[in-house]
Amino acid sequence: MTQKFRTTLYIDPKLWEELKKDAEEKGLSINQICVASISEYIREKKLHHYNVYENHVTIWDGNIEDLVDVYIVQTEGNHVQLHCSADLSTSCIHTEFAKKVPKFINMLNEKGLKIVD
Repeated sequence: MTQKFRTTLYIDPKLWEELKKDAEEKGLSINQICVASISEYIREKKLHHYNVYENHVTIWDGNIEDLVDVYIVQTEGNHVQLHCSADLSTSCIHTEFAKKVPKFINMLNEKGLKIVD
């Protein structure tokens, strides 16, 4: 079993109130939200933009030590969804990361394409 540690965080009161409200709305504890956010931050730190192509972006995922392709899938008109080849999903850490790759976003903008979730 993984050992857990107790720590103290000092949080701005406005942020604390927003965190409390969000936790209540989602039926989660503040601890659950904080742990999930920190876990996502650590995991995302290991993602790196590798290359941009006409129909996809390739990302290096240090968590799985492999390249992951996120494909552009045309839906309707100029709307597209992003599809992850690793997770077989349109909503995962790789598709979210792809939305933050400036070269990829610039390419989509130049083609007049808009990402829809």
